Amino acid sequence: MDDKSNHCGEASTQPQIQRRSFWQGSLDAIRYIGELHNDRGVKLRKIDKLTTGLLGLAVLVGSLCIFYPHFGAAIVFSSDLLGAAALSLYLSSRLGAITYLPPRQAFLIGELLFGMFVTGVFITLNILGILLMIRNSVILP
Repeated sequence: MDDKSNHCGEASTQPQIQRRSFWQGSLDAIRYIGELHNDRGVKLRKIDKLTTGLLGLAVLVGSLCIFYPHFGAAIVFSSDLLGAAALSLYLSSRLGAITYLPPRQAFLIGELLFGMFVTGVFITLNILGILLMIRNSVILP
């Protein structure tokens, strides 16, 4: 079989895709998503724009609570609720789109979501571990 035939021995009409390294593939994906964000032809629903703005606001308010710890507990708790609500709305308004994808792509997106969840748990546990070591004077005298 020559390089231009598929697994059945027929001539392929699709161009040959070269395998990229994991890092190059990741960078290309990030670049592609960035291009899509700037593409005026890609139409977003109003709810997508609203939840993106709400999530940005929640991150800003949450950051203020971290950098200005003199805020009262009620404000910090309210900020936490705003963040949880914004994140829930953000994710739930987008998850339904997965049902429109072909099975292989839907499965891949599910795997990426699981990987991001595990990454969040990993980061959280590491930060907690560092804070506990600092509190117990393992790092600082």
